[in-house]
Amino acid sequence: MSGTQNKTAQKIDNTIIEHLACLEINDLILQPPFHLVGDIQYNDKSLSFDGVIEVYNHENLKKETLVNTVPVQVKGTTRYKKMDKQNKIKHSVSRRDIDVFYKIGNGVLYLVVTINPNTLKKPAYYRILAPLDLKSLLKELDNNGNDTITLSFKKLNEGHLEFICNTLINLVYKQPTYFVETGEMESFQSYTLEFVDVQKENFNEFEESAYMYGVSPNGTESPLELVNIIQKEGINEDVISIGEETFPVNYKITERKDEMILTIEDTLSYEISKKESNATVSIGRLKTLSSYIKSLKILHYHLKYHALPLNYFTFDTKWGDIEAFNDISEVIANYEELITVCKQIGISENYVFHEEENLPDLFNNNQQEFPFKIFDLSI
Repeated sequence: MSGTQNKTAQKIDNTIIEHLACLEINDLILQPPFHLVGDIQYNDKSLSFDGVIEVYNHENLKKETLVNTVPVQVKGTTRYKKMDKQNKIKHSVSRRDIDVFYKIGNGVLYLVVTINPNTLKKPAYYRILAPLDLKSLLKELDNNGNDTITLSFKKLNEGHLEFICNTLINLVYKQPTYFVETGEMESFQSYTLEFVDVQKENFNEFEESAYMYGVSPNGTESPLELVNIIQKEGINEDVISIGEETFPVNYKITERKDEMILTIEDTLSYEISKKESNATVSIGRLKTLSSYIKSLKILHYHLKYHALPLNYFTFDTKWGDIEAFNDISEVIANYEELITVCKQIGISENYVFHEEENLPDLFNNNQQEFPFKIFDLSI
């Protein structure tokens, strides 16, 4: 018989699913250097936990080497879970379970084992739920009125479980429930953000949540809330060289999930798309003659060499149609001459023009005829 035959998924009883899930987790626990001991029962009857993992700091397992225990919840399922590009799956967690996890105050390592009913392959996935995670989830459920919430779970690879357990132990130590409840009532002048369990190959700080702590004058950190970064900014002061000329330049880098914006001298802007790998370039209105001519010179350099002359920010580009810039050398020469004329009538190249001001008006106020055309250069 030719062709392919579709396999009908084998039906597996829930008791067997629980057995297989616990079997996989216990197998992941029993990995070198053998610092973990599992107490996970397939038929556990506790409210929300399926057992604990004992964590030791030495292969000699005794009271003196016990670090702590980690509460564990294990869920087995034969339902197909699509894994995304970051090796994550989605799984729903009930509010009732989250309530119990939060009240007890020790966090939980939530484990999901997906079982293929035909091959019996059973990869495991995990989610660290520290007190601040649980508080954030309860707040979200209060706002939307739902009884469940769908969360992302990371793939659990062999040899990684000990690190995950120690991470949760440290988070619970830093986030005692009492301070989680009272910390937001205090005011702080400085804060810290902490990302945990960072997987460098697919880490994206705009997709992962961070724990925010308020820092008191004596350096004590108080747990406040779980936050997501929407935007971050950095300001650089640089000294660049173009030809034989060297001058200082300021620029700001604004980064978001899908784009990065480079703003040079508050005038020349590059809006760079991370997804499309392209950029839009624009020149804003003239604010100071100094910043404007610096921006023009940097743009001219970029057009000529397909690179920016900055020391702390670079990106490769291939220009499309650059016909709009054919006269940029003439524009630069005119503005250099304009700076000389302005100095003669007492207008500094660093004078800040407000939105309602313009160069011709200043010349008229000084009983001078404005000798130049204002160039509008935009892309």
